[in-house]
Amino acid sequence: MIKVNSLLDIAKRRSDSTDYEEHKFIEDLRWLVDSVNGAVNASGSTLSLIEEEIINAVTMRINIENLFENSAIKQINAPIFIAGTGRTATTYLQKLLSLDSDNRVLKKKDIEKLKNKFTIFPKEDIENIDIDEPSQCAELLETNFTFSGAIYLIDMPDYENSCYGSAQADSYKLHKKALQILQENSESRWVLKSSIHAMMLDSLYEVYPDAKIVQIHRDPISVYFSRKNSAISTSKRSGIYPDVSIDSTSLKITYESISQILDFRKHNKTKVYDGYYQDFVGNPMKTLSDIYDFFDMTLSNESLKKISKEVKVRNALHKTACYPKYTSELPEWFIEKSKEYKNFFHISDEV
Repeated sequence: MIKVNSLLDIAKRRSDSTDYEEHKFIEDLRWLVDSVNGAVNASGSTLSLIEEEIINAVTMRINIENLFENSAIKQINAPIFIAGTGRTATTYLQKLLSLDSDNRVLKKKDIEKLKNKFTIFPKEDIENIDIDEPSQCAELLETNFTFSGAIYLIDMPDYENSCYGSAQADSYKLHKKALQILQENSESRWVLKSSIHAMMLDSLYEVYPDAKIVQIHRDPISVYFSRKNSAISTSKRSGIYPDVSIDSTSLKITYESISQILDFRKHNKTKVYDGYYQDFVGNPMKTLSDIYDFFDMTLSNESLKKISKEVKVRNALHKTACYPKYTSELPEWFIEKSKEYKNFFHISDEV
């Protein structure tokens, strides 16, 4: 059983803070903790893992508020958000964009800075962490407690349903505060990536009205199979297995992603770059050039050379996977929504 007071006490010690204004977030934190505690058949090891993740989120929340209050506020100008369904080679796209000297990505060391209030990291804490590796935005969004990665590990449907849609503006306000703290004196343009963004596009645009949104589209059925296979591989490597079905979780996430993207794009005419998975993996340089042209951005010759070199290395090593078009394991409601998504974005079948 996870206890809110214990979480707060540990986070208070880690943040070395006497003023953390818990009244601003205590209600959402209790909702998250109650949902976790109410999950059916959650194992002790999974609950311990989630408890540590929540403690990290509380600690980072306290630090963000304190650091923001005591720092010069920096403007975040027109960040690039890679905000598609996931499993569309967007990690690779972020890597290429990060090679542009005008861009910067969120890195694991940035997350560690926020957890540790910019102090030097203890050696034992970073031995197994590549601190220069890019990090996704999920950990920043979790600091509001209205979204948590726990939904991928245990079954808590009421909380999970509340994560999706347009009620996450406060999460993005904290996300923006974190970037403003990390921005320091840099004028670089942020390149931010997470499949979570696809489920919260209204809130994202409310807080970042000048955001440049990039969506790489792919047949949702292939996205589902890729997501499932990736989750299985990750569990085998880490030894951490969720207490919910990987199949059903992969199906739900993919369905929610395409549903939220469709809803947003139908009612919001904001300029969004639409790319296609097969086009991108077949000719990354063409897609990258199209993105820069679409948003009227420039790419220096030096950055172009770095990106071209990375593409040559990738082309020599990378093989794309093709998945069956339909299988008996997929429910009709998912197949129908997939067809709607493919038709709306004019997505070709994978070959």
